[in-house]
Amino acid sequence: MTITMSQGTVHCKLAGRDEINVSRLFGELSMAHKEICDWPVDRIIDIIDEFAINLLDRENEIHRIYPNSGIPFIANWCKKSNLEALLDSSLGDRYCLDRFVDSNVRLDRAYMAFPCGTVVHWMAGNVPTLSFLSLLQGMLTKNVNVIKLSSSSDDLLFKLLEQISCIKKGEHQNGYELVQSVAVIRYDHSRKDISDVISRGADARVIWGDDKSVEVIKALPAKLGVRDVVFSNKTSFIAIGKCILESVDIQKIAKKIATDISIFEQKACASPHTIFIETDNDSELVSFAEYLKECLQSILKVMPKTMPSQNEVSAILNLRAQYDMYHRAWYSEGTEFTILSDDYIQLGPPVGNRTIYLRKIDRLERLAELITPKVQTVGMVASYERYEGLTALFGARGVQRFTQVGAMTNFEIPWDGCYLPQHIVRWSSRFKHNNTEKYLS
Repeated sequence: MTITMSQGTVHCKLAGRDEINVSRLFGELSMAHKEICDWPVDRIIDIIDEFAINLLDRENEIHRIYPNSGIPFIANWCKKSNLEALLDSSLGDRYCLDRFVDSNVRLDRAYMAFPCGTVVHWMAGNVPTLSFLSLLQGMLTKNVNVIKLSSSSDDLLFKLLEQISCIKKGEHQNGYELVQSVAVIRYDHSRKDISDVISRGADARVIWGDDKSVEVIKALPAKLGVRDVVFSNKTSFIAIGKCILESVDIQKIAKKIATDISIFEQKACASPHTIFIETDNDSELVSFAEYLKECLQSILKVMPKTMPSQNEVSAILNLRAQYDMYHRAWYSEGTEFTILSDDYIQLGPPVGNRTIYLRKIDRLERLAELITPKVQTVGMVASYERYEGLTALFGARGVQRFTQVGAMTNFEIPWDGCYLPQHIVRWSSRFKHNNTEKYLS
């Protein structure tokens, strides 16, 4: 769907339909949605899997139009095997979306997951692929879905939905029918009247954004029983153990870290802003910084830099001048990337635009003092024994994900400690009715 302005009123144009007013949006979507509720979940998975196959084709124009938007990752994420695993891990058995499934705990009961109704996804503008990945989980659970995009967002989501709508695998597997129960809305943030209407129509609100945006959305008028699933601001870092520095190819590690720094220009919650190296040897830090500089320079060939704003450029140049004077810095000739090193033991701050802090620490265990539930991801590079201990220690303090370096921004389930599909279904349970005589006894 698209948004147009007509005499000061925002209208929504659903796929293949005439424009309708936002106030009528939810009724129109529900009418289109009735058939989807009766589809087997495997039909929806097959449609999205076919879409993934088409998206992996390098001849697909979307690679040319959106070269730095993570299209290959989206395609791989949409593969059948991943979608099946996502639902099975989230719900226990994906077929609970189709029928009552016997419980492994209560042998006398069975459970079914029904769509909760209308899910409104309020999206931040920092990572464009998130809106699509959030939407897919709403589609797989057979909900009506409304995506409220940031007013500054591009048209990537529209293009992806257009491609799904073209999928047809047999008479009953039609991507066009699937996207009829999806609406994508984009309007100026000052239009609180529109936000009120959208919020009142939601049975669940999936909210992505900074803390201030989340507070504003949660304060909007809503149904009494609305479910809110919040993905607010987080920060992430990398920890490298001492034994790794002594036994592993550091250049290989630096290359993987350069990838994590470069994806999304560090605007994702999972993007690292600080690297902690467990060492008291200053030459090890300098050596690593030089390797990382080479890798960040090299990766520009395959991941060109998105131009920062003038304010961002000024902030980067000021930091470089400060660190050249009082600490140490390594950076590109332009503002493509910056490595800053000092003696502080702290996180960030998050500057973005491929700006990373590189800091020494005598023991990685000390990082537990810095961790709060606001830390989402830690890229961990450590021996097995240290990894076991550190992940248990950091996890108890609030860290929600531990990943290998090079894969920090890969979207996975659970995200921020949450299995989203669990929160956008309504569970119904029943006793197992084996025969009437036993039931009445």
